[in-house]
Amino acid sequence: MITHISRQVCAACNKRDAYILVKSGQACVHCLGCGSWLYNAPRSEYEIPTGSRMTWAAFDIETTGLRIQEDRVIELALVSNAVSRSWLINPGVRVSKKITEITGITNVEIVANGVSFATAWGEFCREVEAFSQLVGHNVLRFDWPFLEAETRRHGLIMPDVEIKDTGAIFKGMMMREKPQQPHREWALRILNTPVTGLKYNLALAAEQMGVPVPAGLHRAEADATLTMELAKALARKLR
Repeated sequence: MITHISRQVCAACNKRDAYILVKSGQACVHCLGCGSWLYNAPRSEYEIPTGSRMTWAAFDIETTGLRIQEDRVIELALVSNAVSRSWLINPGVRVSKKITEITGITNVEIVANGVSFATAWGEFCREVEAFSQLVGHNVLRFDWPFLEAETRRHGLIMPDVEIKDTGAIFKGMMMREKPQQPHREWALRILNTPVTGLKYNLALAAEQMGVPVPAGLHRAEADATLTMELAKALARKLR
């Protein structure tokens, strides 16, 4: 069994395509670029102690609107103990004043610093290879279907990775329903179940779980970071 831990520069080819990982119980480095293996690898400064290694990352997106088939992704982020990256994306359409008010993302910023979705997606997927799961808040109803639509539009593919939804886990906890497998089916059932008066947006869920809510939400990296902390709090609560 191979479990990826974190990404680093390969000593053989000097590219950032190497991962500290555990293979058959032994720490080593594997470079996806040149294919080299190095055993007895040094431990990463980001590595979580044995028994609680973080093999998942949180992600989030910002978009030009809520219409999955019509609107576009303008920001994408991936956050874990080993990675904190965000991509500002130029969608080829203007961002409305309403979206700028919500996110702070301007058309000027996008034109100056935005990359294509294909570029951002390629880099995102390379980072995702280090993880066995991705975690997001309400992602099974919004972020993941949005990304599926965007990748189809660009002729790209989705990564083969398990998705966990903290929105569903928190809402399920409030409904006194424990998470079940397969997670996707259970999570969608929970998310689609109307419950009068029950709110479970990211900031509110974090507050109720005792997770500090920073300023600057509605940017992908900030939301992904808060989602990561919420996921940890939920895991502790549900042990």
